[in-house]
Amino acid sequence: MQIFTDTTAPAANANDAPKPAMRQFEAGKTYSTRSIGDHNCIISVTVARRTAKTIITSEGKRLRVSPGWAGEAETVKPWGRYSMCPVITA
Repeated sequence: MQIFTDTTAPAANANDAPKPAMRQFEAGKTYSTRSIGDHNCIISVTVARRTAKTIITSEGKRLRVSPGWAGEAETVKPWGRYSMCPVITA
């Protein structure tokens, strides 16, 4: 009786692939988005400096940074959190 052991590595699949790094807000850059209700209204945020969990805008407002829906980029809500609030993505 022979016992065979499989010494080969398991087959790689798409779930084992390394994920790209999350895009982060950078100091000195301006990020913007458009309003849901009025396409001509553009909301912009200029990042003056940042910590690990917050950004401080050029106006001195402190905004909490959160990961995006798919974990691809950081997001902030400059006008607070409500049903149709603008969300700015890094």
